[in-house]
Amino acid sequence: TDAQVLALTGADKQLTVTGGTDDVVNLVNGSLVNQQGGYKLYALGTGGATVLVDEDIHVNLSTGV
Repeated sequence: TDAQVLALTGADKQLTVTGGTDDVVNLVNGSLVNQQGGYKLYALGTGGATVLVDEDIHVNLSTGV
């Protein structure tokens, strides 16, 4: 969730996840913003939290409901 990312990050509010094709990231209330340099950038919630995910990682998006 955005609250979890904000709790783990500093002023930039961004978490970077590296990995491979056998890894999975689950994001709640996330949306794909951009794809650059081998990573996909997701925005979460309304607090400004972002997650930069290695493009090889499978991402599951959910609404948290």
